[in-house]
Amino acid sequence: FVPCLTIPSLLFSGFFIKSYELLDFLQPLPYTSFFRYSMQGSLQAIYGYNRTDYPCSEVLCYYNRSGKLLKFMDTPETGFEWNVLAMVGFIALFQALLYFSLRRRLKAFQ
Repeated sequence: FVPCLTIPSLLFSGFFIKSYELLDFLQPLPYTSFFRYSMQGSLQAIYGYNRTDYPCSEVLCYYNRSGKLLKFMDTPETGFEWNVLAMVGFIALFQALLYFSLRRRLKAFQ
């Protein structure tokens, strides 16, 4: 049961398939993925909010500017708070689902 929910959630998170590459009727799916909010929050925490350019010892470093990586990953530069709020919402939802499923299971044994 878990892979049936986790694999599509991971596929539509924006890491493998960008939201603008999806068909019109599938474009709301990435917003139901908790992987999306965790990935975008991590990227924004590391590369967002006008971070300085990263040093590079190579001849060509395409992603040494944080804005380029965020644009490539289809992540806005701001909005970290919304991603944290969405993750807290998912945690609350999963905790409630766990509570009610355990409560239902325990009532069956009484």
